[in-house]
Parts: sequence; C-alpha cells; structure tokens
Amino acid sequence: MTRQTIGTTTKRARAGLNNQRLVLIGLFAEAHARGVDVVLPDLVNINAADTKSSAFIDFGRVFDLGIVREFLNTHGIDIAEGAGAEQVEWIELFNRGAKAYANPALAGFVDAALAALRPPAPIIAQAEAILAHLGGEVHAVQLRVERDWQIHCDRLMAERPGWDCVRTPEGIFDRIAATPFYGGVRRFLIFCDEAALVAPPERIAADIRASHGFDLTFKSMLPRGTATAELSVEQASIDFEVGLHAKSYVGLSQSTFSNLLCATKAAKGTDTLDHFTYHVAAPVLFRRCDRGRPGWR
Repeated sequence: MTRQTIGTTTKRARAGLNNQRLVLIGLFAEAHARGVDVVLPDLVNINAADTKSSAFIDFGRVFDLGIVREFLNTHGIDIAEGAGAEQVEWIELFNRGAKAYANPALAGFVDAALAALRPPAPIIAQAEAILAHLGGEVHAVQLRVERDWQIHCDRLMAERPGWDCVRTPEGIFDRIAATPFYGGVRRFLIFCDEAALVAPPERIAADIRASHGFDLTFKSMLPRGTATAELSVEQASIDFEVGLHAKSYVGLSQSTFSNLLCATKAAKGTDTLDHFTYHVAAPVLFRRCDRGRPGWR
C-alpha cells in the first residue's frame, strides 16, 4: 500500500533561507506527527530588489540530500518523488515549524532536523576557504543596521515611547567593548546585507577602528573568489556555515539567522556556546542561555 505524502510550494514572500529552514522543520514535524512521507520542495533564491524575479532552485543545491534523507528515515519518513502529494500551504508549514521550534517537548526532533539541514560539499568548501583566509579564532558579529531595520526601529519606537533600539555600529561595538569576554579580541567578521547599509563598509570599518581599535572584515573585503557564490541563497548558506565555526557570535534575538545559528550550534553538541545578544537594556552584551529560543532558560 502506497503511503500518503505531503509537500508544499515555497512562496517568494518571506523566503529568506532561514525562513525556508522553518518551513522544512514544519514539513518534517507534520509528516512525523501524521505518519506520512514527504516531497521535498524546491527552494527560493530570493532577489531582494525584485521578489517577483526570484527563482526556484533544486533542494540539493543548498542542503545535503543524503544527510536529510538519513534523518527522515530515522524517524520513519521517506522522501517521495513526483506529483500526487497533498499540498500543505507554505505559510501553514512556516507557522508549524515556528511552533515546533519553540516547543520544548519537540526539542529533540527539531535539534536533529537542524543538525541534518547541512549544506553540500561545494558550500562547505567555500566556508572553509573563508575560515582559512581569516586564520585563528573567528569572532562574528551580525551588524543589523541596514535601512529596513532602521525603518522597523523607527516604527517600534513610535509605538513604544521610551523603548530603545540598538541600531548603529557604534552602539553595538560599545557593548562589545564593555563585555569582559572580548577584552583581548581585536578582529571581527561582519555578517550583514552590505548593499543595504546606510554607510559604505569601508567607512564603518574606519570609524570603528578609530573609536574602539577593532578591525572589521566585511565579506566584500575578502580576496576575490573567496566569498562569492552564484546564488544569494548559497551565499546565505555559506554565511551560516562560517557562523557555525566561529569561536563566538554576537547578534540579536529578533533575527531568525541568529536564533537558528545558535540553535544549530547547540544541536551539534558544542561544549561552549559563546553566543551573545546586543539588543538588551544594558551597556554590555547578554550571553545567550536559551539555545536560540527566546524565552527559554
């Protein structure tokens, strides 16, 4: 008897790589709960400038199909091929994944899913090239200061009088400089959307060097060919892989990238999880103790 299968069609809206990870977690959790198999969806290579032109690409270009299949088989789920699957709405699976991610009772299943969503060999090779170029211990910072975040912060501060939003490089590195963990650290790798910054990376790097003595490395400053990928979704996967291997990471808990990076590193069984958030009402960073799930302790 043929088992029932479920699948989905990824939507171009809200289709950054880490939102797509949550959709996949939702798909896997739904299949596990119902005892059915899955058809893996194509992924979206998002074009931030024109989402309508965003292209669909093969699942195996971003995730290692063999590792994902092994995880699913371990939980009694097979990967089906072709049409005929029950189509579950993308947003429904996104919400299902977000709820599963936040549910302590499903932590074991979700952690295993996160650990299984590994990139294929070409992406790992690119990440290794970046790490080799940087050498030594890598300390990474998510510099969430792009134009869209500035607009978001303006809206939140208008809705919540007295609420503060850390949204400048200076504000972020003030907290880093005041945190004892970073007392001897001078160099940071920066994760951000460089095209959407309010100032050029070179100017930000020069300002922070002058004010704090830190050396910032943006991806555009890496040697040509070291940090390039044909597709934006592949570049996002490279960033994620580099972040997993960083000695420490500073981000914010409102970021899906930061949260899933922390959760995936914890799921891999890392002994020391040196992840911090800067979006706190304090002059120093806050060490994460929530395994990437805001509200967990």
